Amino acid sequence: DLAKDAAAVTDAAAAATPETSEDVAATKIQAMHRGNAVRKDLAKDAAAADTATEATEAAVGTSEDAAAAKIQAVYRGNAARKDVAKDAATADIVTADGADAASRSEHVVATRIEDVPLPST
Repeated sequence: DLAKDAAAVTDAAAAATPETSEDVAATKIQAMHRGNAVRKDLAKDAAAADTATEATEAAVGTSEDAAAAKIQAVYRGNAARKDVAKDAATADIVTADGADAASRSEHVVATRIEDVPLPST
């Protein structure tokens, strides 16, 4: 209803005052100015939205990197503990032969040195 009332007032004003070419030109200039202002505001809003999207993507990328680093750290920690447990099991086998701690460590070191290939001369 409000739109109908506004249209009726506008129609009544238009009928009461005939438009001159200056009025038409002024109306077109105003319309062009308003259109340019709206497009400029829309461009600013789009740029702000792009910036916000980039910031969000960067934050997500950062959290994904942190999650990946955490997963890698857990995996490496588990692998290291598994290796230590394997070395401990090997040391237990050596002590089952009745060797004392000194000879056991010498045996483990000797076994590891033997595993390293010597350079050929």
